[in-house]
Amino acid sequence: MLFRSIALVIGNEDYSRTLNAGVNVEYAKNDAEIFRQYAKNVLGVEDKNIHFMIDATAGQMQREIDLVTAILKKMGGKEELIFYYAGHGLPDEVSKTPDIIPVDVDATNLCSAVKLADVYKKFGN
Repeated sequence: MLFRSIALVIGNEDYSRTLNAGVNVEYAKNDAEIFRQYAKNVLGVEDKNIHFMIDATAGQMQREIDLVTAILKKMGGKEELIFYYAGHGLPDEVSKTPDIIPVDVDATNLCSAVKLADVYKKFGN
């Protein structure tokens, strides 16, 4: 059985579009780029199978997560998924479940944040 690797790498550094613009994540772009190179050169992930995003919005992140999920389903369990995220994350104040924060989402209103549990569920199916 042939296994292929797929990597989704996101580096969210520039949060200047939000109310918390002073809270950028230093080196997130660099960290994501270094991990992309690591995935390619050390882990052997083909370039075409590395989905790489810098300063991704909520919509962009959701679309890419859905795309990777569709690719995984199509491959029928013959793949390995590597998910790397550098950027802000916060727990939901009510449920205490972790969210990853796109660059266009403000920490004072997390309704558009990406629920980490949803990401795990999509990738797990």
